Amino acid sequence: MPVFGQAWLESALRKRAASDPRAADLWRTIENAAVETAEGAHFAEARVESARLLWHSERRTDAIVLSEMLSRTPDHPLVEKTARALIAARRNGIWANTQENAWALSALVRYFRAREAVVPDFEATAWLGTQVAFSQPFRGRDGTVAEGRVSMADLIAGGDTDLV
Repeated sequence: MPVFGQAWLESALRKRAASDPRAADLWRTIENAAVETAEGAHFAEARVESARLLWHSERRTDAIVLSEMLSRTPDHPLVEKTARALIAARRNGIWANTQENAWALSALVRYFRAREAVVPDFEATAWLGTQVAFSQPFRGRDGTVAEGRVSMADLIAGGDTDLV
Protein backbone atom coordinates (compact mmCIF):
# COMPACT_ATOMS: atom_id res chain seq x y z
CA MET A 1 0.00 0.00 0.00
CA PRO A 2 1.41 3.43 -0.86
CA VAL A 3 2.37 5.76 1.99
CA PHE A 4 -0.52 8.15 1.26
CA GLY A 5 -2.94 5.19 1.53
CA GLN A 6 -1.37 4.18 4.82
CA ALA A 7 -1.81 7.76 6.08
CA TRP A 8 -5.51 7.73 5.18
CA LEU A 9 -6.00 4.28 6.71
CA GLU A 10 -4.17 5.30 9.90
CA SER A 11 -6.41 8.36 10.19
CA ALA A 12 -9.57 6.28 9.75
CA LEU A 13 -8.43 3.71 12.32
CA ARG A 14 -7.50 6.42 14.82
CA LYS A 15 -10.85 8.19 14.38
CA ARG A 16 -12.73 4.91 14.84
CA ALA A 17 -10.78 3.84 17.94
CA ALA A 18 -7.94 6.03 19.19
CA SER A 19 -6.33 3.11 21.01
CA ASP A 20 -6.31 0.75 17.99
CA PRO A 21 -2.76 -0.71 17.88
CA ARG A 22 -2.97 -1.03 14.09
CA ALA A 23 -3.02 2.77 13.82
CA ALA A 24 0.19 3.02 15.86
CA ASP A 25 1.82 0.35 13.67
CA LEU A 26 0.80 2.18 10.51
CA TRP A 27 2.09 5.47 11.87
CA ARG A 28 5.44 3.87 12.71
CA THR A 29 5.64 2.57 9.11
CA ILE A 30 4.89 6.06 7.78
CA GLU A 31 7.55 7.64 10.01
CA ASN A 32 10.05 5.04 8.81
CA ALA A 33 9.38 6.14 5.23
CA ALA A 34 10.59 9.67 6.06
CA VAL A 35 13.76 10.75 4.30
CA GLU A 36 15.32 13.69 6.13
CA THR A 37 17.92 16.11 4.83
CA ALA A 38 19.20 19.39 6.21
CA GLU A 39 16.70 21.24 4.00
CA GLY A 40 13.58 19.21 4.72
CA ALA A 41 11.85 15.85 4.79
CA HIS A 42 9.73 13.83 2.41
CA PHE A 43 8.12 10.40 2.48
CA ALA A 44 9.59 7.86 0.10
CA GLU A 45 7.16 5.60 -1.69
CA ALA A 46 7.96 2.08 -2.78
CA ARG A 47 7.23 1.86 -6.48
CA VAL A 48 3.53 1.15 -6.79
CA GLU A 49 2.42 0.77 -10.41
CA SER A 50 -1.28 1.24 -9.70
CA ALA A 51 -0.64 4.47 -7.76
CA ARG A 52 -0.19 6.27 -11.09
CA LEU A 53 -3.89 5.69 -11.69
CA LEU A 54 -4.59 7.45 -8.39
CA TRP A 55 -2.73 10.63 -9.48
CA HIS A 56 0.21 9.65 -7.32
CA SER A 57 3.30 11.84 -6.91
CA GLU A 58 5.85 12.22 -4.15
CA ARG A 59 4.79 15.79 -3.38
CA ARG A 60 1.15 14.73 -3.15
CA THR A 61 2.16 12.01 -0.69
CA ASP A 62 4.17 14.53 1.34
CA ALA A 63 1.17 16.87 1.47
CA ILE A 64 -1.22 14.10 2.53
CA VAL A 65 1.16 12.89 5.25
CA LEU A 66 1.78 16.48 6.44
CA SER A 67 -1.96 17.05 6.72
CA GLU A 68 -2.48 13.82 8.68
CA MET A 69 0.57 14.56 10.85
CA LEU A 70 -0.92 17.92 11.78
CA SER A 71 -4.19 16.19 12.72
CA ARG A 72 -2.43 13.49 14.70
CA THR A 73 0.60 15.19 16.28
CA PRO A 74 0.85 18.91 15.41
CA ASP A 75 4.16 19.27 17.26
CA HIS A 76 5.79 16.30 15.48
CA PRO A 77 9.45 17.05 14.65
CA LEU A 78 8.87 16.28 10.95
CA VAL A 79 6.06 18.84 10.50
CA GLU A 80 8.36 21.82 9.97
CA LYS A 81 10.76 19.95 7.71
CA THR A 82 7.99 18.44 5.59
CA ALA A 83 6.33 21.84 5.11
CA ARG A 84 9.67 23.39 4.20
CA ALA A 85 10.41 20.65 1.64
CA LEU A 86 6.92 20.93 0.18
CA ILE A 87 7.35 24.67 -0.35
CA ALA A 88 10.83 24.16 -1.83
CA ALA A 89 9.45 21.63 -4.33
CA ARG A 90 7.58 24.34 -6.23
CA ARG A 91 8.91 25.43 -9.60
CA ASN A 92 7.95 28.91 -10.77
CA GLY A 93 5.52 29.15 -7.86
CA ILE A 94 3.60 25.95 -8.59
CA TRP A 95 3.91 22.22 -8.11
CA ALA A 96 4.05 19.74 -11.00
CA ASN A 97 0.30 19.18 -11.53
CA THR A 98 -3.16 20.05 -10.26
CA GLN A 99 -3.21 17.19 -7.74
CA GLU A 100 0.06 18.36 -6.19
CA ASN A 101 -1.19 21.96 -6.16
CA ALA A 102 -4.47 21.07 -4.47
CA TRP A 103 -3.03 18.74 -1.83
CA ALA A 104 0.00 20.93 -1.10
CA LEU A 105 -2.09 24.08 -0.69
CA SER A 106 -4.57 22.25 1.52
CA ALA A 107 -1.80 20.87 3.76
CA LEU A 108 0.01 24.21 3.93
CA VAL A 109 -3.20 26.04 4.90
CA ARG A 110 -3.61 23.52 7.72
CA TYR A 111 0.06 24.07 8.66
CA PHE A 112 -0.40 27.85 8.63
CA ARG A 113 -3.48 27.64 10.85
CA ALA A 114 -1.69 25.33 13.31
CA ARG A 115 1.65 27.15 13.45
CA GLU A 116 0.84 30.74 12.60
CA ALA A 117 -2.26 31.27 14.71
CA VAL A 118 -0.75 34.25 16.56
CA VAL A 119 -0.76 37.47 14.56
CA PRO A 120 2.76 39.00 14.49
CA ASP A 121 3.23 41.89 16.90
CA PHE A 122 6.91 42.39 17.69
CA GLU A 123 9.97 44.49 16.93
CA ALA A 124 13.06 42.93 15.36
CA THR A 125 16.35 44.56 16.27
CA ALA A 126 19.84 43.96 14.89
CA TRP A 127 22.81 44.86 17.07
CA LEU A 128 26.39 45.58 16.07
CA GLY A 129 28.23 45.07 19.31
CA THR A 130 26.36 47.23 21.83
CA GLN A 131 24.89 49.60 19.23
CA VAL A 132 21.49 49.17 17.54
CA ALA A 133 22.18 48.72 13.83
CA PHE A 134 18.59 48.35 12.69
CA SER A 135 15.13 48.03 14.21
CA GLN A 136 11.80 47.29 12.52
CA PRO A 137 8.34 46.72 14.03
CA PHE A 138 6.17 43.93 12.59
CA ARG A 139 2.45 44.36 13.23
CA GLY A 140 -0.01 42.05 11.51
CA ARG A 141 0.45 40.20 8.24
CA ASP A 142 1.09 42.76 5.56
CA GLY A 143 3.97 41.04 3.73
CA THR A 144 6.31 44.00 4.18
CA VAL A 145 9.96 43.15 3.69
CA ALA A 146 12.30 44.98 6.04
CA GLU A 147 15.87 45.71 5.06
CA GLY A 148 18.60 47.22 7.16
CA ARG A 149 22.03 48.34 6.13
CA VAL A 150 25.23 48.74 8.03
CA SER A 151 27.96 50.73 6.35
CA MET A 152 31.42 49.25 5.94
CA ALA A 153 32.76 52.18 7.98
CA ASP A 154 30.50 51.19 10.89
CA LEU A 155 31.57 47.57 10.60
CA ILE A 156 35.24 48.58 10.71
CA ALA A 157 34.62 51.01 13.58
CA GLY A 158 32.85 48.22 15.50
CA GLY A 159 36.06 46.21 15.51
CA ASP A 160 35.85 42.60 16.60
CA THR A 161 32.17 42.60 17.65
CA ASP A 162 29.19 40.44 16.82
CA LEU A 163 26.34 41.33 14.50
CA VAL A 164 23.25 39.93 16.25
